[in-house]
Amino acid sequence: MIFGFGKRQKPLVLCIDDQEMSYPLVQDVLNELNCDSLYAPGANEGILMAEKQKPDVILLDYNMPEIDGPSACTIIKNNPLIRDIPILMLTSIDTIRDIDRAMAAGASGYIVKPVMLERLKPKLESLLQGKF
Repeated sequence: MIFGFGKRQKPLVLCIDDQEMSYPLVQDVLNELNCDSLYAPGANEGILMAEKQKPDVILLDYNMPEIDGPSACTIIKNNPLIRDIPILMLTSIDTIRDIDRAMAAGASGYIVKPVMLERLKPKLESLLQGKF
């Protein structure tokens, strides 16, 4: 994914979601947007993967068993190695309280599942502006 001078040719998006069956749908959308993607099945794995791979954006599920999305977002934002990576929270939960919690934790946006191209595209384009 990284070529020659340490610069990626396409954006790299890390999807952290405990529901593996959700990833192919997100991956299809990311392929449409000409993004490379990685998948982590939980917050702990995702945080380690983010430290190693330094993705351009993290798509983070809200509901996960070990560490929920807002808590993982807080951990990422407190980590100097990865704090500048924008995070889009993905979830089927759309209450104001949950959205506020995600945004207070440092999320750059919030997308309600199912993830569709017309919802994800403008948010990703905004977060990736000037990087590619």
